[in-house]
Amino acid sequence: MQRRWQRRASLLSYHTYKWSAPLNPTFSTRTLLFKNNPFHPCGRARLSRPPLLLGALGLLLCLLGATSASAQDARLLVRFRADCDPGCRTRLSAEHSAPGGRPLLRHPLPHAASASAAAPSAAAARLARTYLLPQVSPAQRQRLLAQPEVEWIEEDHIGHGAGLLWVPNDPDFPRQWSLEQPSDADVDALLAWGLSRGDPGVRIAILDTGITPRHPDLTLQLLPGRNVVDGSSDTTDGHGHGTHVASLIAAIADNQRGIVGLCPACTLIPIKVLTNDNWGYYSWWIEGLEEAVRRDASIANLSLGGTAYSRALHDAVRFAQDHGVIVVAAMMNEGNNVPYYPAAFSESIAVGATNADDQRASPFHWGGGSSFGPHIDLVAPGNLLLGSAIGGGTRLFSGTSQAAPLVSATLGLMRALQPDLTPAQARAILHATAEDQVGRPQEDREGFDPYHGHGRLNAFYALRALDLFPDDDLDGYPAPVDCDDTNPLVHPKATEIPGNGLDDDCDPRTPDGPSVLDPGGDDLLPMESQHGGSDCACAFGPPPPSPPLRALFTLLIPVSLLSFSRWRRILARAKGDGRERRRRHKEAHHDASSR
Repeated sequence: MQRRWQRRASLLSYHTYKWSAPLNPTFSTRTLLFKNNPFHPCGRARLSRPPLLLGALGLLLCLLGATSASAQDARLLVRFRADCDPGCRTRLSAEHSAPGGRPLLRHPLPHAASASAAAPSAAAARLARTYLLPQVSPAQRQRLLAQPEVEWIEEDHIGHGAGLLWVPNDPDFPRQWSLEQPSDADVDALLAWGLSRGDPGVRIAILDTGITPRHPDLTLQLLPGRNVVDGSSDTTDGHGHGTHVASLIAAIADNQRGIVGLCPACTLIPIKVLTNDNWGYYSWWIEGLEEAVRRDASIANLSLGGTAYSRALHDAVRFAQDHGVIVVAAMMNEGNNVPYYPAAFSESIAVGATNADDQRASPFHWGGGSSFGPHIDLVAPGNLLLGSAIGGGTRLFSGTSQAAPLVSATLGLMRALQPDLTPAQARAILHATAEDQVGRPQEDREGFDPYHGHGRLNAFYALRALDLFPDDDLDGYPAPVDCDDTNPLVHPKATEIPGNGLDDDCDPRTPDGPSVLDPGGDDLLPMESQHGGSDCACAFGPPPPSPPLRALFTLLIPVSLLSFSRWRRILARAKGDGRERRRRHKEAHHDASSR
């Protein structure tokens, strides 16, 4: 019985390691993992005392592992000095690294988005002198540092995608509260769509885990992309993070399935810079930004981040901005003020996350919280957002990874109306039009604060600030969404007054009669949506769930997770019993044969 129990524990321990270890483990990660693993020679045996020989062998293996890990080759980014020409760089790279060293900026760009970038920018010149050396030993690194042609060396750091996944149990949860909801903790998508739904000429690069190419909500939106991870053109998403992010930006509208993206007429460029385990080297992100520029992207969405500062990555963000690409990055989900890059670079638009109550998402449904700090620009909805799943259908994700795409999509709507909008102008508009003081009073203070930045995103206000539409009655609602632009008392958020002969709230189904007043003042009325109309702007889906239903689904989340955990234990136990039965049957057969 004791041996059987130990065998099951060993199996469980093995599977725990199998699913916990990263694809690119370091010694410190393995040491932490094996530290409490009684069935690995580097761990502490707790179930029984091993024989002396086995203990000595385990100690030897542990020491050998530590020695080999301490001498592990490194993946480095090396900046050469300006007086070191390409031949000099190639020679030094070959002498001090395994084959495969290459410049991060590999090709000259045929054009630039601004006159100031017509000649190679300073950032481009620096990136051209920065090389990726994929395998450098400690001795080679020391010799490389001693070379007078080397300006600096840094590790090719690893960062991770910012979103976490939860698969909903209820099939009747296709609601996108982040776009429109009665409490008005949304981005006012219906009003924004009255001004712009994007344009196919606006290309948004998704630097992520890839995008599922055959999802019915995305397949018509995709342009050819690139897989920087393995150098191929296969950008298939094997994780789900990138597909979900992409769908929030540009999922197809009016196809009677799935969801709708905030910029449904925009096109997407999938650039795979994260593995299917949701991590990636900074050099991949740098190459991804270069690819976004090369493919004429208007916006680059990076729902990812790493804690290590990198001069090379900073130059890549500057390089993208020099060529007119607006870089949007997630603040990440640690719930603290630790800066993550590229969000912490001043050239990026750093986006935090809010929940359905318009508060900073802390915690998300899985824990954590939207990170904060002086580098944040604004926040956007990011908790329990419904998006496309890699296997088809929809799934819920939570994180600043989900907030950043809403900002990228809003910028896509803006660029569709004003293609020459510069990154600086776009940032200023987002700052000026964000809704302030909507969160917790102790965090969301008047003006800028480190928790919400300049406020929560409002896509309609951002589009209105472009000043491209007439507003003759000066009520704040331009003609495309105002059914009577001669009367300042008539607009989409007005209260319908029965019997006055006016369509006060611009609802085409109830031109002059009683309507259900929305408590939040957003004027997205369930009755109107069910009847096919919603305030002069087109509704692409059913109304969001009522607060009681949202509370019910929130209560079901821990129950579903508990049930899932119980089933995992039951299945693991059954698997162990099956193996034990097969072993005993084999032993019995062997004993019978030996007789």
